[in-house]
Amino acid sequence: MKYQVIGTLKVRTPLGVKELKPGDTVVLPEDMALRLIERGKAKPSCHDCFSPDGTLEVAFREAEAAGWTDEQLCSYIDALWEAGALKPPWGLKVRDSPFVGDFWIISDTTARERLPTDAYSFTLDELRPIVEVSRVFPEAKVIKVIRAKEQRATS
Repeated sequence: MKYQVIGTLKVRTPLGVKELKPGDTVVLPEDMALRLIERGKAKPSCHDCFSPDGTLEVAFREAEAAGWTDEQLCSYIDALWEAGALKPPWGLKVRDSPFVGDFWIISDTTARERLPTDAYSFTLDELRPIVEVSRVFPEAKVIKVIRAKEQRATS
């Protein structure tokens, strides 16, 4: 699971000692994280997702532990949403997409209120056609579709 560093600390890595500063995010084993939380040096980080009842956070942690791809995680979230198990507003950050870099998949437009104003975000209904187009056309075409969506949203 990911944790946010609260107080400066030094950790040993295979590459040597590294200093972590407040605000840094790190993936830690649970036993180590519990010790750091008790000492006030770290706290759980859910910057990559949010949901009102924690369903998405649990799904995200399980997917991360299992090593799922973004596509597998998105399919699972889609299934949760279709089954009514995921209540809005919710959002999940996808990092390093080959088409737009970082973006958020969100439940609906009310979830956009919880995001930074400059964040790319798509509802599942907005994302489905983009995914289909990306399977057929080169990256440049997909980026044009996304830019067109942005322009519609700001007009």
